[in-house]
Amino acid sequence: MKKNYFLLYFIFLLCGSIAAQDWNGIPVPANPGNGMTWQLQDNVSDSFNYVSSEGNRPAAFTSKWKPSYINGWTGPGSTIFNAPQAWTNGSQLAIQAQPAGNGKSYNGIISSKNKIQYPVYMEIKAKIMDQVLANAFWTLTDDETQEIDIMEGYGSDRGGTWFAQRMHLSHHTFIRNPFTDYQPMGDATWYYNGGTPWRSAYHRYGCYWKDPFTLEYYIDGVKVRTVTRDEIDPNNHLGGTGLNQATNIIIDCENQTDWRPAATQEELADDSKNIFWVDWIRVYKPVAVSGGGNNGNDSATEFQYDLGTDTSAVWPGYTRVSNTTRAGNFGWANTNDIGSRDRGASNGRNNINRDINFSSQTRFFTQDLSNGTYNVLITFGDTYARKNMNVAAEGQNKLTNINTNAGQYVNRSFDVNVNDGKLDLRFSVGNGGDVWSITRIWIRKVTSNSANLLAAKGLTLEDPVETTEVLYPNPAKTDDFVTVPNSEIGSSIIIYNSVGQVVKKVSVVSENQKISLEGFAKGMYFINSNGQSTKLIVQ
Repeated sequence: MKKNYFLLYFIFLLCGSIAAQDWNGIPVPANPGNGMTWQLQDNVSDSFNYVSSEGNRPAAFTSKWKPSYINGWTGPGSTIFNAPQAWTNGSQLAIQAQPAGNGKSYNGIISSKNKIQYPVYMEIKAKIMDQVLANAFWTLTDDETQEIDIMEGYGSDRGGTWFAQRMHLSHHTFIRNPFTDYQPMGDATWYYNGGTPWRSAYHRYGCYWKDPFTLEYYIDGVKVRTVTRDEIDPNNHLGGTGLNQATNIIIDCENQTDWRPAATQEELADDSKNIFWVDWIRVYKPVAVSGGGNNGNDSATEFQYDLGTDTSAVWPGYTRVSNTTRAGNFGWANTNDIGSRDRGASNGRNNINRDINFSSQTRFFTQDLSNGTYNVLITFGDTYARKNMNVAAEGQNKLTNINTNAGQYVNRSFDVNVNDGKLDLRFSVGNGGDVWSITRIWIRKVTSNSANLLAAKGLTLEDPVETTEVLYPNPAKTDDFVTVPNSEIGSSIIIYNSVGQVVKKVSVVSENQKISLEGFAKGMYFINSNGQSTKLIVQ
């Protein structure tokens, strides 16, 4: 790190975004504040689920990143920042170091084309290389006077086991002329991993840049360090402003021979040890919670969880449903969808309106179900701001006046009793609204109130599950059989594609159930087994 068509286009962007969120189900560990929720900043977030190399950079890469530093600087010490050493393999970003001769190294780097500014939470999931080089995720202002080091790690024991077992969590303030650098360097800035080298596994490294004078550092979802006013700029390099400027994001590796041992050319040539792997990067800003409300219905359970642009998540125990009594693209209502409609027009049943007085645009959804109590989970939102969206079920206003900001997706949940074999939902826009958008509908039969749905698994509705199941092989090929260990005999394993469609369902007959991938297209899938969802990459 330096110290010192329109619709088609929209669908393309949406699908790209759907397939790109590997962090689904992992809550943001920082607290956004009272009345606030986290909103994904897609222009600086990436799961790197595409192939990119120098001379073959897809829009998924070039719209967000450049494989170079923010200006013409080529790096510290024996570093030579070089574009070919930053590439993606379809699922991860590789920041590679390779021999350049004369004791120097070619080093990978990417920097963001878009800036971020407080308040903002930024996080990567990464595995550092087994080299004396620095592996870093950091931010820097255009004038190079304000820097935040979310993580900076040194993987090799040759550079000292003390460093290999610690992760540096710090920041810099600079004066450029004459050059002056301040960086806190005490023991508190080096997070100790209990003796296990950081190179040995993937970890999540995050920082909540809360305001100009507050930084909160997180590792694997746990807050491990907080920096406040006295430590931000004690030498007044910034004239009392604190860390207040918009910054670029940088991910790189560096041969910092100004204070570290030099990497040998032999070490740099070892492809098993010269890559800093980044699984994903995500960035969120806190925004005000919009709308919602159960209209006084005590049986309704509400929650909100920011999914960014994700529509592919598999929620444990829920079934995704997409049937509709209207032809066309369920999910939108406009001026051609005005007024109430007799349900008997399509299925011999009466009075879908159930005397609910929603005004303006209305659309309907009917699903055949056995009788009982169900929890309905609905995701609202799209790329535009929406106002006054409503949902009614079985004669009751369940959700009213739900609003979303542009690019914001919010979830609402409620319980409903099905007594005549069908779940009837009515979606509408109230006075002052123009269009509504539903991203997905999920249902789950329940025997107790919604707040206890996942309690047996130690989960809550607010926090989707992050699986601990292991599949093998993973990634897999289209002619492979994938094994799902610890399968529950008599249960079912369901495989979803990246847009939430069921592509295969298998009855479990073995504790280590094998599933053929014959006929599968290459891409990302989710295997739902034992109430957990596991990502599978088919190559």
